[in-house]
Amino acid sequence: MQTTTAQTDAIITTIKRSLLLLVVVVLTLGASPAFARLKSAYTLELRQDFNDNIYLSERDKINDFVTQVTPSLKFDLNTGLVEADLSYRFYSRFYSSNSEENQKGHDLKAKLHATAVKKLFYIDVEEAFMKLPRDPRIKTNEDETNINMVNENIVTVSPYLEKEFSAKATGRAGYIFTNVEHDGDTTNDYTYNTFFAALSYMLSAKLTASADYSFSQMDSDIVDGGFDRHSLSAGAAYKVTPEVALKINAGTAWFDYESKGKDQEPFWNVELDKESKKGAGLNVRYSQSFEDSVSFGAYTEEKASMKVSYGGKIKASAEISYMEEDYLQIDRSDKTKRLDLGIVWRPSPAAMLSLMTDSMVRNFANPDEEVRRNGAAASLRYRVKKDIYLTGRYRYVERDSDIDSNSYDNNIYSLIATASF
Repeated sequence: MQTTTAQTDAIITTIKRSLLLLVVVVLTLGASPAFARLKSAYTLELRQDFNDNIYLSERDKINDFVTQVTPSLKFDLNTGLVEADLSYRFYSRFYSSNSEENQKGHDLKAKLHATAVKKLFYIDVEEAFMKLPRDPRIKTNEDETNINMVNENIVTVSPYLEKEFSAKATGRAGYIFTNVEHDGDTTNDYTYNTFFAALSYMLSAKLTASADYSFSQMDSDIVDGGFDRHSLSAGAAYKVTPEVALKINAGTAWFDYESKGKDQEPFWNVELDKESKKGAGLNVRYSQSFEDSVSFGAYTEEKASMKVSYGGKIKASAEISYMEEDYLQIDRSDKTKRLDLGIVWRPSPAAMLSLMTDSMVRNFANPDEEVRRNGAAASLRYRVKKDIYLTGRYRYVERDSDIDSNSYDNNIYSLIATASF
């Protein structure tokens, strides 16, 4: 059922060589103005923080001044047959009194869409490199990247066929290769090989129906074995009014685990989205999907959320959500209730004030633990001159856990200068 480690390594090597070839092709096409439109942007950010708790400790806090230098670049290329986007950010962090914590790192997002045969055969390639929490039950803070964070690299390659059979019917079939790697010894590196087929049919100007099938094979090097998964679903998209859209999708997945045999899980997504010309919006969603964790393999995520937004001179948003995560290969279930509020105000064309607050209650199992996390942030950005900005920012996080050692509070004061070229 599962591919061997040697086979997987060979596939990954082949994919990396293919990525290099695609990059060479894109750069070759992009070198000629007759074939391509290339846009580029460069940014340099200098940031000075005062962090009153760099180790996120419950007691005996250690503070420090942290300087961060971050150059970044972005490219957008369109040759007609190839569309490519690249965003890259490199950062260096320097601690004034705790130099052993100095670090360097980078973030990367790249997408490539190539047309091999017009109106028939396409290739999509994506890569993302980012830093994220190792485990949501361990204390972390996105502004302090040294604590309980891990680097994740995701590479996806998908050749597929897409054909319009008529003005109303469209079919798609193809293959998706996904490889996920982390830099930690106890993390879950895994590979997906997925074959899929989908059909959509426009029943009317307002209603479109769809049907999807996929077969996935997952190999994992940490969790006890991988699995095979067959998924079958049907859906519909209905334009209730020009401002209101309703999407419904539901299906069943059949699992064949290498370690524990066979299982069956439903999945669904019901979403109502409303956007008005005046800037107000409403999004209501209820779904269950399959996700993959950094350390503990696959899980089902059941989530209900509602977001209200207003887009006038003062932009405001409020989102409330409830989520349950049930892990498929270990005995663990997490529950989360969350509220997010945000306001953005432009008192003048050159100034922007942002206020944000979030409140979250998480209940973890095995072992049982309840965590209450509250956060708030305020920032004022001012345009000094064209493409040069100064930003003052304050961020507060409080984490209160049943387990005292997992609690902390943290204040970060920041001054940020940004220049774009």
